[in-house]
Amino acid sequence: MKKTAKITSVFLALLLVFSALFQVSALTPAEMSESLATWLPENISVADVEPDELDLYLDWTVFALARSGYDDFNEDYAAYIDGAVEANKDDLSLADYTRLAMCTMAAGIDPRNVGGVDLISEVSNYDYSLETSTAPIAFSLIVLDSRGYFSIVKRNTLINILLAAQREDGGFCYALEDDGSGWTTNGDVDSTAIVLQALARYKSNDKVKAVIDRALNFIQGQLLPDGGYGGWGSGSAESTGQVLAALCALRIDPFSEEYVTEEGKNIFDALSGYINEDGGGRCWDGSSNVMTSYQMLYCLNAYERFENGGPDLFNTTETAGGIDSVIFSLMRLFTFAIYGIFGRL
Repeated sequence: MKKTAKITSVFLALLLVFSALFQVSALTPAEMSESLATWLPENISVADVEPDELDLYLDWTVFALARSGYDDFNEDYAAYIDGAVEANKDDLSLADYTRLAMCTMAAGIDPRNVGGVDLISEVSNYDYSLETSTAPIAFSLIVLDSRGYFSIVKRNTLINILLAAQREDGGFCYALEDDGSGWTTNGDVDSTAIVLQALARYKSNDKVKAVIDRALNFIQGQLLPDGGYGGWGSGSAESTGQVLAALCALRIDPFSEEYVTEEGKNIFDALSGYINEDGGGRCWDGSSNVMTSYQMLYCLNAYERFENGGPDLFNTTETAGGIDSVIFSLMRLFTFAIYGIFGRL
């Protein structure tokens, strides 16, 4: 169902000023989502992108808006994405395949034929040994799980790659392996949270659960005084949002004491502090930023789904439409049932 923003950016700015004057500590998740969903279409659109170019900021914006119930971009995105993928199909990476698969599914587009490319097949048949970054491996597992695509062996491969990538501190790094540079030795919050989102479906396996528990201990150790997360002692809206999405994927209440400071600050207090007066999400330099805004929006949507007991953020069975939604829902249930019987880690 189409959903349009009900609060203008001007009103949101006044609301934020009013809140500051009266020392309101935080916006609600719904208020933050409304703010970000209003700001994003005003600052990026399909018309801003060249027809034969791919733009990851646009892709993820479409994902964030669509998952949050705003389908304003979907029709224009469907008209654009076929040509953009066809023009770039010889140069796509695993990160591209996974991103495009998730974003097209969110927009109600069949990922098995986008610009002549079967994105699901490309993800499933990719030689994962060629990948050096953690996020594309994590998102490959998320893509296969999104609609229950049959690929038990590939799931095992992806899970084992992720398990082997855990660092001694319990976290995960943007690089799958430590290259000896000093930058890839320890875990970082963003990568750890993304891996947790990918592994959440498999926490009933003892081996996976042990890895998840260590990763959660790492996350807990990164809690900042404002209730958020970041790196090197500095907070980040993106890191904070990804931790929220990870907790929701694992069905962990973000208000649990392990994720609240001694002073009572929680993850929503921190996220609220990243909403600028113009309604966008604040980047490291203080400006409102498209990437910051779409990450905050879809991570807040993960919480809305968790709070309301709805399908998780990456379960896109319902966007297939009609009888396909039913078929994919059954496929997803069947795949995980089979995996539980025959899957080996």
